[in-house]
Amino acid sequence: MVLLVVLGGARVTYRVLYGRVPYWAARQRIVLIGDDSVVDLYMRVFERNLHTGTRVAGIVAVGAHRPGQRIHNVPILGNVADIQSILERLVSGRHRPDSLVVTDPAFRGSQLTAVLDAASAKGIAVLRAPALTDLTPAEQVRLRPIPLEDLLNRPQVRLDREGMEGMIAGRVVLVTGAGGTIGSELARQIAGLRPSRLVLLDHGEFALWQISMELSQTAPDIVRESLVADVRDAARLDTIMRNTDPIWCSMPQHSNMCRLSRTTRPRGC
Repeated sequence: MVLLVVLGGARVTYRVLYGRVPYWAARQRIVLIGDDSVVDLYMRVFERNLHTGTRVAGIVAVGAHRPGQRIHNVPILGNVADIQSILERLVSGRHRPDSLVVTDPAFRGSQLTAVLDAASAKGIAVLRAPALTDLTPAEQVRLRPIPLEDLLNRPQVRLDREGMEGMIAGRVVLVTGAGGTIGSELARQIAGLRPSRLVLLDHGEFALWQISMELSQTAPDIVRESLVADVRDAARLDTIMRNTDPIWCSMPQHSNMCRLSRTTRPRGC
């Protein structure tokens, strides 16, 4: 009994007092999503990095675990299929987490989309943890945003870079909606294919300025031109097409807008 109290009691006391970040001291409260074995390993990693102030407030199981079970004294809140009701319960009970963390690399597609939609409605971020094989024992877990390719229910399509470069290199390319999410990514990709001139068009001046400034750092050798215009203004588009004479026109959100230019249209759209 003496050995049990002296040897075991000290360790139990340490785990109770210092094994987890206290509720009042947590700088970030997260909910882990994944299988119990994987979640258990990540919780051990977080326990080794208590200085980060990250507290695991709950677990959303991917398997068939029932609510009420616990892992490292952290409750399983329910199954991922009930993520919407789980978040509503947390928010209404004033236990709103700062973010949801996906621990399973294979968790993607429609299930991940449902989690993102439910979290977005509550203003909660969804992050992905790095693979455990990429971590060293003393390394801190660095959470990252969910990449877009994780939302696909199919393997990512690899682009034919050589064919694209042969089509775009040395030519004038016009990108409409260049300040948006899709348009800005198109502008980044096209800038890496060495066009002779990249024309950026958007109706928002600030968004246009942001992507132009980014390209000035990442692709300073590419000749750029920023134009503020609305793709619904046919007369304005006619003037732009006549002055820029692009051979390719990339319109991510308006695939039928090539027809708006009545006098001059690009050879590819």
